[in-house]
Amino acid sequence: MSDNEAFHAGDEGHEKRDIDVRKVAVYGIGLLLALCLSGLAVTVLVFKEVARENEGVTPSPIYDTRQTAPEPRLQARPALDLKKLREFEETRLHSYGWVDRSNGVVWIPIDRAMEMVLEKGLPSRPDARIEAPAPPAAPSDTRGGRK
Repeated sequence: MSDNEAFHAGDEGHEKRDIDVRKVAVYGIGLLLALCLSGLAVTVLVFKEVARENEGVTPSPIYDTRQTAPEPRLQARPALDLKKLREFEETRLHSYGWVDRSNGVVWIPIDRAMEMVLEKGLPSRPDARIEAPAPPAAPSDTRGGRK
């Protein structure tokens, strides 16, 4: 039987001498698996080596992303302290009280202070007045004809 007859003989519709697809797929999957495992092994070995080299080395202060206050830390609960400060400031901004009773100095609510500034204006020094320059004179018509 000739080679041409071997190609056309049979009901299967393909060459009998083709490669075995299953063997090629198993080989390809095995090769891909071996490649992934070797990459994983190299990664683990590199990280272990880097960790061994950095053992006992003091890290850079720039590396520490968590910023803390230096010792001694005087605030046990900074969030609570900030909340109390904000409450004090809000109370102070919206109430009346004495700053210096002997001199008659008081604090007033911020809204009232802004109203007073709008009514009276800001205080100024008498010597700080700036006079506006006189406007320039209009040019005269020297052509002589119409006026």
